[in-house]
Amino acid sequence: MMQKVHSGVVVHSEGSRVRIEGIDLKVWQRASR
Repeated sequence: MMQKVHSGVVVHSEGSRVRIEGIDLKVWQRASR
């Protein structure tokens, strides 16, 4: 499991976890660079 800064939000929105994960992945990748 990938834990992020806003892991609490992911747990709270378990139903929309996939959506948040996908969006966060793109944002995180951009921020990483």
